[in-house]
Amino acid sequence: MNNLDFLPPTNDALELHIKRANYQTKIWLNATDKDFQPDDHLDTGAWKLAENSLKPVWVWKPKVPAA
Repeated sequence: MNNLDFLPPTNDALELHIKRANYQTKIWLNATDKDFQPDDHLDTGAWKLAENSLKPVWVWKPKVPAA
């Protein structure tokens, strides 16, 4: 195991996780509404389209500072 694996999650990662959780919660809360149209996943910034499938964006900032 790499020593970097022990680094705590960043605020950046937390924000993206909250965006994904919020999106899923919105879908669950509106699951019985037949006219509900969910927002596009890509508009949240928490997912990206790669290899014709949605992939989570884990961080926006670099994982380790350059210096």
